[in-house]
Amino acid sequence: MKIIVPISIVPDIYYPVENHTSATGVNVPDTYLDVNPLDKQTLAAAMSICDNVEVVHVGDTPRDKALRYTIAMGAGSITHICATAYDAYTTAHHIASYVKDYDIIMCSNASWDYASGQTAEYLSELLGIHLIKDVSHIEKDSCGKIHITCSHSDCVERIKDITTPVILSCDKSIFPAESVKIPSMRDMMLSMRQAINTVTPTTTPQSRTTYSNYSPAKSRPKVKMMTLDDIDKIADILLEEPCISTDENDGVVSLFSGRVEASVSITGNPCAVPYPITGEKTTLPAHRDLKDSPVIISGGMGCTDDDWVMIDKIAANINAAVGCTRPVFHSGKRPYYQHIGQTGTRVKPRVYMALGISGALQHIGGMMKSGVVIAVNTDPAAAIFSYSDYGIVATVGEFLDALDKSLTHKI
Repeated sequence: MKIIVPISIVPDIYYPVENHTSATGVNVPDTYLDVNPLDKQTLAAAMSICDNVEVVHVGDTPRDKALRYTIAMGAGSITHICATAYDAYTTAHHIASYVKDYDIIMCSNASWDYASGQTAEYLSELLGIHLIKDVSHIEKDSCGKIHITCSHSDCVERIKDITTPVILSCDKSIFPAESVKIPSMRDMMLSMRQAINTVTPTTTPQSRTTYSNYSPAKSRPKVKMMTLDDIDKIADILLEEPCISTDENDGVVSLFSGRVEASVSITGNPCAVPYPITGEKTTLPAHRDLKDSPVIISGGMGCTDDDWVMIDKIAANINAAVGCTRPVFHSGKRPYYQHIGQTGTRVKPRVYMALGISGALQHIGGMMKSGVVIAVNTDPAAAIFSYSDYGIVATVGEFLDALDKSLTHKI
């Protein structure tokens, strides 16, 4: 079996991204570049079923240190396609022109910088190969057959003995992030002996997505701190706040976990070849979809089990969706489809309520373009307040009890 895993090289999540003076991109020193975190998870999943996985990367500059990291993780070989990755389409075009005699191409469905998740879809279009999306688990049985699980927003599908060749678009559940191998110094030293195969394309395709006018993300006005005595005002915001435009087609996108904004122009969308699903399907319990809900109540690790019961109750009463941070999802307290963040769902509700959420960049990248943001945290210095319009220093339990009583009188 031959498996190929395309990877992207991105700035470290905590590096302070700087705009080019020309507003045509961002400046990132090589020292702060690394393999996209979700690509590492995808590579680890691929290596769990195949002993000799090939890594392929499209980039105009050699990134030996980052590329060799994948060898130190256990990848069998690296191919660097020396070309500019203008967008997902040009990246897929160069990969499609290179790959031969493969069984599975495993792509992650997001990157922390641009996070378009379209490379796999364009590969399917260009190669004419079936694509399976939302892959959350992959395994090989004793007979060598590959079985996968796909976690969609409304159901879970289990497909046994997939037909190859096939392209898989993998989500954040494909391999536990905490179990991804961290190479030792010896692994890194040994990886220096591995040759990197370099390929130079003879053609340059026209990109379909163009980013321009890069600028620092617009900051919100200074947060207005409130107390539990102002709970009726919070209730009014949830129920009556005038709609703030969060148009998906406003031509501006958030990049690098919400720290950079850019104008975007799209001239074409991918036409993937869907895999003929024949597996068993389990329908999920009814729930409000995050992507179209005008109000989202989202919780972090600061929420107790009792708090989640109250969150579900209030959300049901006001027809709001429930969201969570990545640590909450990974802990098993909430389902995968409620995860909001750079590698989860990115949302633009009219009102976003962040309860017990610290404000890590990975989460901010998923809710940056919300209309009104209300944050509740026991720490007055919590980073989430920097991204909020209103803030309350209190326990989540105290806040929810007061909010529930206020809403009861208003609904």
